[in-house]
Amino acid sequence: MTRIPPPRSRQAHSKSTKQTRTAGSLTIKMAGRDDAPLSVAEFKETLYATIRLLEPFSSSHRIKRAALYLTSVDEHGSPSSIGFESDITLRPYDCAADAFDTSKR
Repeated sequence: MTRIPPPRSRQAHSKSTKQTRTAGSLTIKMAGRDDAPLSVAEFKETLYATIRLLEPFSSSHRIKRAALYLTSVDEHGSPSSIGFESDITLRPYDCAADAFDTSKR
């Protein structure tokens, strides 16, 4: 994918909206062509593409935490919410922390 630099006339973000990046962090943005909303099927394929992008690092790196922020719209392009809790934490079926958690024994 070719990266197009933003126009020079664009105003800089204020300090209140600027996100700080920590060492070792990576930002992956997923959007449709011309910033069009993605269908769920397109989003699924984009997630798979992200995994394929990270696969070469699987033997040397681990993911400490990943956050996915979804902004959804309805069929008319109006902001909408998906019928889940606002925060969801997903964990692998058997994570390393559970293997060493003695309170479950």
